Formats: sequence, structure tokens, C-alpha cells
Amino acid sequence: MHICFIVEGYPTSKDPFMPFIKNTVAEMAKQGIKCSVIAPQSITRALSHKVPLRSQHWIDRIDNNKAQVEVHQPMYLTLSGKAGKVNRELFFKAAQSAYNKIRTRDVDAMYAHFWHMGIVASRIDSSKPLFVACGESKIGVREQYSDIQINRMLNQLRGAIYVSSKSYEEAVSLGLQRENSPYIVLPNGYNSFQFNRVDKRVARSALNW
Repeated sequence: MHICFIVEGYPTSKDPFMPFIKNTVAEMAKQGIKCSVIAPQSITRALSHKVPLRSQHWIDRIDNNKAQVEVHQPMYLTLSGKAGKVNRELFFKAAQSAYNKIRTRDVDAMYAHFWHMGIVASRIDSSKPLFVACGESKIGVREQYSDIQINRMLNQLRGAIYVSSKSYEEAVSLGLQRENSPYIVLPNGYNSFQFNRVDKRVARSALNW
């Protein structure tokens, strides 16, 4: 199984941007799924936030190299906030160029994190099954894209993952979750090996607080 993830960002130790993306992908990679991530990086963001630009193609080694994720991060320029449509088109072109470098015939499914990334994934490759994870605080895809583009994505959609009933209900109200279309409500979890309840005094002592 080979899944291509279309996302807004992917974290590193020096720039922990959107860490939940890595957690999701890493768990799939541990299960033996081949994971290719496309996360275009904004040159403007790197300069304004003073974070280093990454290699445009690198391997993220997971769990002491027991699994690995192939990460594609083509560079693109972003303009002011008022140039939203232009920025979205530049993001798409960067993502498309990265996808063309993957052995696309081997890709079994497209996975988009957030509805607006679903539009990008659908535009990149409309022939593959598409899955969208919805966890936005507010779903804004209808404010960004036309009904034609949204309907094209929904026709391709094979399943949606919601992190809460609130996300599901909002998607229904916006006409994104169609009747009889597969979905699951799967609340965000945590790694109990990394996060666990301990006595406050013990924790503070361990941290030298």
C-alpha cells in the first residue's frame, strides 16, 4: 500500500510546524505502509519566521529507522494575505511538480489533511481514491474554492475522518459530508508511552523546576 499525503506542512526539530501530521504519517509507516508526503514550503514564511528552509526531498526516519517517510517539500513564494487565490495556485503548482516526481502509478490512495487540501489532492490526481481528514477549527473550503471544484473533489472522495462530532456536523451543514458517503468520527488520541500521568512533585523534580 502506497499513500500520498497532501498537507500544508511537516515538522522538524528546528521548525515543529503541524506536528500532528507527522504523528499520523509515522503511525501508518510503522504499519508497513509506504508513505510519501508532499508539503510545499513557503520561502516567505521561512524568512519572516526565521526558520531554515529544508531540502526539497528528504527521508524522515521513524522509530530508530524501523520505518521511513519520503518527504517532498518544493519551494514556493507566498504573497500578502489579500492574495489568497494566487497563493493557493502557487501552492498547487509546487505540489503538482513534486507529485510528478513520484512513481505515481504506484500510489494507491491520496490523503489530504483538511478539506482545502482535498481540493489540491483532487486537482493533482483525480484518478486515485481520496480520503480527507477534517479537524479544522472552522471549515473554510467553501470560501476559498468554487462549487465545481468542491463537487469534483466530493465525487472522488472515498471516505472522511472527523476528529470530533462538531467537525462532522459542520461538514454536513456545508454539504461536504454527503448522505451514504463513508466516514468515521475518530477523536484525537495521544501516545501513552510519551504522555502519562505522574505526581506533580516528581515531574517538577525531574525537570529541575
